[in-house]
Amino acid sequence: MSGDRVEKARQDLLRGLETRQWTLTQFDPFEVRDLTRRFDFRSVRAKAFALRLSDVAEDDLLLDSGRSLMREFGRECLVQLLPRSSAHKSIYSSYANRFIINPKNTNSFKDKARTGDFSTAEMRNLLINSDMVEALKRDDHDEFVNLRGEKIALIEKDFYEPHIRKMGL
Repeated sequence: MSGDRVEKARQDLLRGLETRQWTLTQFDPFEVRDLTRRFDFRSVRAKAFALRLSDVAEDDLLLDSGRSLMREFGRECLVQLLPRSSAHKSIYSSYANRFIINPKNTNSFKDKARTGDFSTAEMRNLLINSDMVEALKRDDHDEFVNLRGEKIALIEKDFYEPHIRKMGL
């Protein structure tokens, strides 16, 4: 839910407790929206995305787990791999260019990306695969972002689909 919807639901609950008359604000039907092209941590969607990444990165990932990194560093652990200078703005600010790592390890992370020297566990936790690594080695940032965006969409679908079915949406 967006912050606005949560606030309206909270107001509905408070009103119901005070008046004992229960009415709920009507919203547009639920729909799953694709990630927007631009990552903005102020949005609920971006925060939910960060939580999904932290769930995926449960193993030690460049010395820390995703959840502990989120607790300690907040949005600062959502590191961008592709540089602004060599990528279009939409690529640089894309969700697919965000990785949960310890900000202290940003340089070693970028070095590993240049060489493709990731372990299998690191690749799993970073939501990357060998095709994405090859795209990085070729400096094909468009391909990398497209492939990783597809992977992220699948991870998100695996998360929300059982909830949607259970709620009959």
